[in-house]
Amino acid sequence: MDELYDAFEGQFLQPQVMLGDWWEVEDHGETHYFDTDLFGQPDLERDGYIVIEEHKNKYGARLSASGFMDCTDWYIFDTEQEAIDYLLENYGGDFE
Repeated sequence: MDELYDAFEGQFLQPQVMLGDWWEVEDHGETHYFDTDLFGQPDLERDGYIVIEEHKNKYGARLSASGFMDCTDWYIFDTEQEAIDYLLENYGGDFE
């Protein structure tokens, strides 16, 4: 994890990797992931999402600005290392 945090040092958006349970949902042909602790299936369906599947014990990865609404979408992975690699390969800290 140190490599991940070093790559994003001084950046506005910071990496987040967390183990949890996730809803995989579809909205207008796009796939999104939501933490099951924050959103219940009835809430998502009421808001127009189509719940495809529940994923248990997966690692979610995104970038987020603490204290702000700015963040990327969550993506989920089987291992913590896959989540870290995704963030490094796709964002790598080289943006402002």
